[in-house]
Amino acid sequence: YLQAKCFLDFKAGGALCHTLGSVYKFKSEQGWRRFDLQNPSRMDRNVEMFLNVEKNLVQNNCLTRPTVFLSTDIEQKQAIKLKDIVKRHQGSITDDKSKATHHIYPSTSQQEEDEWLRPVTRKDKQVLVHWGLSPDR
Repeated sequence: YLQAKCFLDFKAGGALCHTLGSVYKFKSEQGWRRFDLQNPSRMDRNVEMFLNVEKNLVQNNCLTRPTVFLSTDIEQKQAIKLKDIVKRHQGSITDDKSKATHHIYPSTSQQEEDEWLRPVTRKDKQVLVHWGLSPDR
């Protein structure tokens, strides 16, 4: 999964540079004249292209895999499910809070309908926000 921040890194050698380089190289290798993300016959190749982008970003330290800390307060059955999800997303589990990129705790007693957000980046009068309980993608 590509995070939104990968598309906001405009530095030379940054995430966006590597992303564009990867997709244009892939397009050239496939002999494509243009990108076609809607053609069902190209779906497998398009998926391969984006997996290639992800691999390239990881190799160039532009994207890191999640390291997840699970609170001991989480029910065992739920913890097993969460560990499986982390594994499927190529993340790892840690018992050391300080080494974790993500911390998971049991739900609080507040209503699930409550929405919250936090600012991620600001540029002039615009703010990119992260909505709680939603991925940053």
